[in-house]
Amino acid sequence: MSQVWALGTEEFKATLAKDHLLVVEARAWDAAGVREIREQQWAELLAAGLRRAGQTAAEAQCERKSTPGKIALAAELKRATQVPNGWLAERLHMGSEMAVSQYVGQWRRAQAGRAESPSPGRQMPGL
Repeated sequence: MSQVWALGTEEFKATLAKDHLLVVEARAWDAAGVREIREQQWAELLAAGLRRAGQTAAEAQCERKSTPGKIALAAELKRATQVPNGWLAERLHMGSEMAVSQYVGQWRRAQAGRAESPSPGRQMPGL
């Protein structure tokens, strides 16, 4: 019996997963199969995010580890999925998984601060 959820190339597995709408949470699959499907989904989301930013994966890896675009993309993937920091650190060349955690945390706090502060020229009610 095979140790993987499907035999074939990565492209074949990706096509199979899409064609049959395989659910990641299916309990019948072993942990390695679930992880493989999740990684494929993360890779597709990462590629789509890079395309929206007008970048390639190679270009992103050549940039500084803490560029705002990379941090925003990492934050979005973490918000939408259960992607681990180590996976993002490796694919986006952002240093260690701890660095990704710190970058994303700082970015989220900055975004929350912007949402709470009034826009210039407008006062808060009662001031």
